[in-house]
Amino acid sequence: MKRTKMLRLALALLFCLGASAGVNPTSAAGGDRHDRECQRRCNEEYRRRKDECRNERGRERHRCEDAAKREHNDCKNHCR
Repeated sequence: MKRTKMLRLALALLFCLGASAGVNPTSAAGGDRHDRECQRRCNEEYRRRKDECRNERGRERHRCEDAAKREHNDCKNHCR
């Protein structure tokens, strides 16, 4: 009888700890204003760079677009 009580208590404690560990306050809040502004700025810069690449031809255009994409990914990683 005493063992079953202890087992139930231990399982309840493990369940509560597991449930509280799964909650992330930043994901619930949807990120803060700085993150959204930073990503918006990255997206605007990427679109501007991509538009500039339209003036290029052939392989130069692909290189330009690849460079714009790399910078976009670097910028987004900086925002995190």
